[in-house]
Amino acid sequence: MSGFTSRPDVQRLNRNGIYIFVNRRLVRDRLILHAIHEAYRNILPPAVFRRRSFFLKCRTTKWT
Repeated sequence: MSGFTSRPDVQRLNRNGIYIFVNRRLVRDRLILHAIHEAYRNILPPAVFRRRSFFLKCRTTKWT
């Protein structure tokens, strides 16, 4: 997993600036967004969202 986050002065009032990519595909998942928000809960004020991009690589296997 790798990612980028914006400078502290670039903030939003909603989660629309958070982008999650799994195997180079954009994913919008409420559970993952909530987990990211909880990870930063003690660092950022409650109504502040920074722009973030996360890149997650998962090994794929074929189902037989």
